[in-house]
Amino acid sequence: MAGAGKDYVVQGAKVKCTLGTITSCINTLQGHGVTYQGKQVLNANDHLPVMNFTTFGVCLNKPCVPVTPLAWRFCNEDYLIDGAPALTTDSRCVCTLGGIISIEK
Repeated sequence: MAGAGKDYVVQGAKVKCTLGTITSCINTLQGHGVTYQGKQVLNANDHLPVMNFTTFGVCLNKPCVPVTPLAWRFCNEDYLIDGAPALTTDSRCVCTLGGIISIEK
């Protein structure tokens, strides 16, 4: 889904971490009321481990358990979904273990 020169992210999109060995999928347990081709469009608040994405394999030679207390950054501030900026393929989320999580394009 495109808008304002950015591609919006829907549930099931692949996400990766700079310190992880595998990709994961981003999901939402409850939608925000906006869908594209039958899939929920995500927002900056969809950053919670287990709820929104699972492990990225091995991190720094130990099992990955993402810790992402802050919302996604570099979202589309001009398009709010359920009160939060829309997640785009340019968005990034910081893990406190040192990794940067991004959307796989």
